Amino acid sequence: EETATLTIEQFDKISSWEHYAILTLLDCEEYATDLDSIANRVNLDKKRTKEVLENLSSLSLIREEDGGYWKRSVKALRFENKVSTESTKRHYLDMLKRSAVSIEEDEFEERIQSGMTLAVDPELIPFVRQELTQFRRTLTKKLETMSSQKEVYHFSLQFFPLTRS
Repeated sequence: EETATLTIEQFDKISSWEHYAILTLLDCEEYATDLDSIANRVNLDKKRTKEVLENLSSLSLIREEDGGYWKRSVKALRFENKVSTESTKRHYLDMLKRSAVSIEEDEFEERIQSGMTLAVDPELIPFVRQELTQFRRTLTKKLETMSSQKEVYHFSLQFFPLTRS
């Protein structure tokens, strides 16, 4: 297992939340990874689940094993998001919608939503981007080694202007 770096075209194919939820679910150690179990865990119908599995498989990110069980083919996935595209916009909007659903439906103890508003020189945005990227990667590495993976969560950061010049 290695790291796969996605092209913009590949990212476009798997940009919806279901792809990342299912891909990450395959890291969870205590659950079956057959079509029915996956569909149940991510709350999708079997048709959509199969479509997502086929998309991931077509990019060699997962493979089907004997008995209809699915396994990851790569350990990590990377997409260098250096430009804004329609698929990246769609992806982040999709995740923000999922966050809003979580606020309404998940218990406070099961989720974290937090934020702050501050004044910043716009010239510092590259620095902020670099710091947040490093923090995200460091946190991910720590979480992956602290215990077994049991559930799939999404971690996102937003840093955007509330005022305009």
